[in-house]
Amino acid sequence: MMPISPMNQDLALAPKLVLTITEELGDGQGLAYDKQNRQIFIKDALLGEELEVALYGENDRYAQGRVIKVLKPSPNRIPTICDSSCGACAFKVCEYEYELNLKKEATLKLYENLKGFSSDKFIGIKEALNHLNYRNKAIYAIKTCNKEIKIGLYEKNSHNILEVQGCALEKLWMRKVLLQVKNTLQNLINQDLIAQESLASLRYLYLRGDKEKMAVIVAHKEFKELSFLLKALKAEGVDNILLNINETSGNRILGETFKVLSGKDFINTTIFGKSFKLNPNSFLQINQEQTNLLYRLAIELLNPAPYERLVDLYCGIGTISLCVHDRVQEVIGIECVKEAIVNANENKELNKIDNAQFFVGLVEEILPKIVQNGKQIDIAILDPARKGVEESVFKTLANCNTKRLVYISCNPKSQVRDLKVALNYGFKLEKLAFVDMFPHTAHVETVVLLSREK
Repeated sequence: MMPISPMNQDLALAPKLVLTITEELGDGQGLAYDKQNRQIFIKDALLGEELEVALYGENDRYAQGRVIKVLKPSPNRIPTICDSSCGACAFKVCEYEYELNLKKEATLKLYENLKGFSSDKFIGIKEALNHLNYRNKAIYAIKTCNKEIKIGLYEKNSHNILEVQGCALEKLWMRKVLLQVKNTLQNLINQDLIAQESLASLRYLYLRGDKEKMAVIVAHKEFKELSFLLKALKAEGVDNILLNINETSGNRILGETFKVLSGKDFINTTIFGKSFKLNPNSFLQINQEQTNLLYRLAIELLNPAPYERLVDLYCGIGTISLCVHDRVQEVIGIECVKEAIVNANENKELNKIDNAQFFVGLVEEILPKIVQNGKQIDIAILDPARKGVEESVFKTLANCNTKRLVYISCNPKSQVRDLKVALNYGFKLEKLAFVDMFPHTAHVETVVLLSREK
């Protein structure tokens, strides 16, 4: 069901009911039924709770509800971690262990009907060491309305900007920068020190990093008052500041053109003791602590040997490739994004690694060519985008007698679909694990080990 925003509803005039939550859904919603037996979907509601609820988005079969008052709370309820209604956090009012169990049970159901699956093959969900202030990347939309600057997050399924004092999931320095930039712009407006044309040009503030910090000001075009923002960012310890020109009218955040205003156009980060350069466009998981845990788990499950050749499919900037290179004879990385392969080769040189090579192109096109050129692929790691893996990839791996593969996914539904294909090509499900990469959201990262006899 497509949620309807309560922000656009007059909830003071909305019908109100007292309801009891009879079921919890995997996305943080509770389910109740009214006297007409309609389903009422209620965000931030826990099993067994009795709640006073305002209804909105009603029809004859269902409605949505917003909690007005908790009459009988669950023992697992906690004070909300955030008052924002941006919709990013599915679990804001329950204990973390309770959240983990909800996500585990909801996700595990997707795999239960897979051929060869049994409960002993599930080795658990890896919890996050820190479930707040873990996001090392933030994007805030900027808009001016009646001489008032608005900077914040888009409300879910909307282009309404929700002003926030900061996100409970983002690094603390980002909150300070957000407020500094907003105050700077508002002061410029109040003192008539910034042109309306310049304000209209501003689109986003993009922040990245932790120990090393980067800020990208996204605008339709360069404008003279940028110096004020530069000063504000530097005052908060941001040394690497870029201007990005995005002249498009769509939802794309970054344009093609970057200009360095201060520092450099990248920051450095460390994973598994390896150094990586991150440009604004570089993909890396937003939770660095859990990234280390995820990669360690994937490598342990794969259990590579020094004589084996590994392919890292959908390798991005080479993070997994370069973290596992010293466990194998050779690593081959494949990625369709040209800029990512440029980064991968830079990171290879940065870490003085000589047994890894990277190819740019579609995995389903490049992998068969590598095999045809005589490369035996012993083991593989797959970490695709949300859409998953093409069937021909499993066919190629099966035909060249790949013995083991680990499939990492941010979309369990597409992974289950792909696993059914892999099983048809003779692969066998050995282990399944979940990693809580994004605490308080409904998402988990899933890791599957497959094996195949020659």
